Amino acid sequence: MNDNHTTVREKGVSGWLITAILGLMFGSTAAYADQPSDTATFDAEFQVALEEQPDPARLQAMLRLAEAKSSSGGGGGSAPVASGGNVWFAIFRTTDNRQRWVRNTSLQEFTNSIRKAWRDGYHLKRVNYADGRWVGIFVDTKVGCAERNGFETAGSREAFLKAVKQRWVDGYTLVDAAYGEGTWFGNFCEDPRDNTYVTASDWDALSNLISKKWDQDSQWHVLSADRGPDGWLAVFVKGECPGRNGWSIYDSQAALEEALRDSNNDGFAVRNMAYTNGNWIAMRCEEDVSNIYETAASWPQLKEKIKQRWGQGLDLIAIDYGRR
Repeated sequence: MNDNHTTVREKGVSGWLITAILGLMFGSTAAYADQPSDTATFDAEFQVALEEQPDPARLQAMLRLAEAKSSSGGGGGSAPVASGGNVWFAIFRTTDNRQRWVRNTSLQEFTNSIRKAWRDGYHLKRVNYADGRWVGIFVDTKVGCAERNGFETAGSREAFLKAVKQRWVDGYTLVDAAYGEGTWFGNFCEDPRDNTYVTASDWDALSNLISKKWDQDSQWHVLSADRGPDGWLAVFVKGECPGRNGWSIYDSQAALEEALRDSNNDGFAVRNMAYTNGNWIAMRCEEDVSNIYETAASWPQLKEKIKQRWGQGLDLIAIDYGRR
């Protein structure tokens, strides 16, 4: 690689000898945890703020209460948000799986939420650091990781990437990464797949690297991207999308909304979304699935909209908070 501002690392499912050597060379100082084999037994109860899809009867009662309190409702699109400032943005897709979300004020609370979710039969699917909070979306283990779920945290990108290499040795795949509270956070599945990441110092370098990965093999699909003080990190897995893969960056939430409407018409659906470094980023797959989005000026408003969309059989796939 000629550009000394960018790096690429990847792991193939058949390259275990090479990754084992890498694991011996680069020890990890990161904090980590694996889902226990027996999720019914935990040493302690965790007091966490979470919300999960209730049973249908309870959900309908909640929706009726929400409708009585608000005239805006869920509707076919998002209720208007005052111009200027920041906004919550949530994306849904037309699948229907058992879900849970959490929003925690500290990393310690968030990791406790993850452990509680494991105990209750959920795997972490998506993670973001939004408006000073860790936000996680969980799915039923039946549609989560093939085996166990795990996470890593590290105070620098360098230490985090060393932990990723060791996870490859242990048979895990990095499926999502986020930066917040001075920490890189990685979500892993015990599901050995072709996995890679690229790092870059700026957006142009990252965009070029992603294009190069696609040129090398169109089956490399970008799943996640975020930026910390030490630069950008984008995560890839081979064959994640049923068709082509794409990603885009937008300087406002209004531009992202317009792109989502266009995506529903051109055959691409958003799989993940993030707000970072003043821009909205969308990771997309070519597939016959529609996206629906909601915006809200406050977190309580967004909570009600999530309940309504769950009641319509939609899955929450991404949440973030940023500039309108």
